[in-house]
Amino acid sequence: MERLFETVLGLRIRRECRAIFGRHLSVELQGPTASLAISGFHLRPDITVTDGDDIVAILDAKWKRLDTDKPNSGVTSSDAYQINTYADRYRCKRLALIYPATAECPPGCVTNFVLMTEVRPTLEVLAIDVREMAFGSGMPAGFEAVLSSAYERMRTPASTFLAAA
Repeated sequence: MERLFETVLGLRIRRECRAIFGRHLSVELQGPTASLAISGFHLRPDITVTDGDDIVAILDAKWKRLDTDKPNSGVTSSDAYQINTYADRYRCKRLALIYPATAECPPGCVTNFVLMTEVRPTLEVLAIDVREMAFGSGMPAGFEAVLSSAYERMRTPASTFLAAA
């Protein structure tokens, strides 16, 4: 079921990115691959959003239940370590872990974190309505904000950030 969730989610995000951003952003499923070590530990993100050669967002689908009453809303340490490894290896600042919504955890952004690594990526934890994802139209709740801010950050000249500092 997890593989089906990943695939349908990735295809939906690809379709909506084309509709919203045109050819500016492209979506790759199960890639690009990279290695964590010289001779092993291959990495392959579920969904990667790129602007040309720049990776602007990495999304990882999780077929698990979130629990907002637990620490970190139920996100496991291993899932956080995995997405952090992607951020570091791919030099990506926008990350999302995507879970199916439940009655206890409605669709949208559940929580977010700034990871304490050199890149300082933002990790958003999103819950998505599986029926809406499969049969609805438009970008699923929470995704447009993630992708828009990643896209705008890539399009804003570095001098703008330096002037604000």
